[in-house]
Amino acid sequence: MEDLYRAYILELQRDPHNKGEMANPDRFAAYANPFCGDRLQMSVRLDGDRVVDVRFNGQGCA
Repeated sequence: MEDLYRAYILELQRDPHNKGEMANPDRFAAYANPFCGDRLQMSVRLDGDRVVDVRFNGQGCA
């Protein structure tokens, strides 16, 4: 079972879902950790009160 999870995590690392830029998002948030350099950006596209697309970009120190 542990090997299955490990394989899935490695697959997501190679081809992460929803990673990338989004042109003209309805909502955008960015976070940067000044201590270790982590950065995260999230973009959301809405249709009324429904989320129809989410994208993220980031870089971590670990």
